[in-house]
Amino acid sequence: MIEAVHQTAIDTIKQVKAILACMKEFADSAKKQCPRAYSKDLVELLFERPYCRINLLAEKGLSTRQTASRYLTDLVEIDLLRVVKYGKEKIYINHSFLNVLKKSQA
Repeated sequence: MIEAVHQTAIDTIKQVKAILACMKEFADSAKKQCPRAYSKDLVELLFERPYCRINLLAEKGLSTRQTASRYLTDLVEIDLLRVVKYGKEKIYINHSFLNVLKKSQA
């Protein structure tokens, strides 16, 4: 039992380190390639879950809906996010974060 807890802790630490590395790489790329859209708060929000909607940025007080749309579109243009149309709404996928989460489940 103790060995199982130990192994779970090791795996969790590896996953957290992979997420933090992904987040740093994302932030560095956003800051370099798209400084207008970069903010620490935005990056942290995009790493709360692997997808985001425009409304979420406005609800969290990061920007207006129009500005949020521009920021997310800018991040799509530099391939940090991907956009998927779902009905009338656009969902922005943080594909690098999603890949880290998928690897940890394998």
